Amino acid sequence: MKCRSILGAAPTDTRVTAVGDTTVSLTWTDRATAENGYRVDVSAPGNPSRSINLPADTSTHTVTGLDPLTAYTFLVRPVQDNAANIEDAQAGRATATTTGAIVIKSFTANPTQVTACQAVDVKLTYSVAGANRVKVERVVGATVTTVFDQPHGLEQWDNTVSGGSNDGGVNYVITAYGPDNTSVRKTFTVGRSSQNLMANTILFYNNSNSVMNVGFYNASGTVLITDLGQVAAKQYKRIQLPSCQKVLVGVKAPFVQDWIYLQTWLGHTAEGEKTAELHNYPTP
Repeated sequence: MKCRSILGAAPTDTRVTAVGDTTVSLTWTDRATAENGYRVDVSAPGNPSRSINLPADTSTHTVTGLDPLTAYTFLVRPVQDNAANIEDAQAGRATATTTGAIVIKSFTANPTQVTACQAVDVKLTYSVAGANRVKVERVVGATVTTVFDQPHGLEQWDNTVSGGSNDGGVNYVITAYGPDNTSVRKTFTVGRSSQNLMANTILFYNNSNSVMNVGFYNASGTVLITDLGQVAAKQYKRIQLPSCQKVLVGVKAPFVQDWIYLQTWLGHTAEGEKTAELHNYPTP
């Protein structure tokens, strides 16, 4: 059997000369003698490797059929029938990341919905390619908080970060920045759920011609818990709900047993002001 010396030395000055979305061009110095050809091994994390066979005395080649925004390693070595192989460590080596537009492949949260007033830690998972920086922000009303902001290589980037503890009603915004200062943005909203209507305050309008009594009642509506006073005919009354408490809001006319209005609400400071569901509300 012929020994490795018949092949001569492995190529030197192996380098990348051009990079495209799906192609990488290579060049190297051919130092082998009597080789049958050259072999270029192409590999990328998570992808099966493949080999390209080239004629003898080759010193350049453009590898095609690559995936955009992917980091590749290229090993170049001469080959000859019945000769010992040049090991990977001695082969010519070059690396390159293919180009492509910034892509936010996915951006999700777990959980996607949270029960009101029962805060949990929200985990955010994303997959980004073509960006050299990724920022994730939490948006609640007019308040914006950065939860993650890191640089990275242009290859695909899969990551999971904490979005913080909350009970939903939160927008998470991911922004991926490219090396040319372009950016792509995507939003995921974590919902807030409740079996009851939610509000911080209720705007009640008395659209009758008589005074009305307003109060918080027990769950069955048989006992007045908190007297909220009266609202005159054709007047408004704002009711402040206790935070993260369920209350039964009842409205009656004096000396009348029938309810004008009876509804269970959950107090929540982030839900703002709601209008009680009575007909013929004029604009205040």
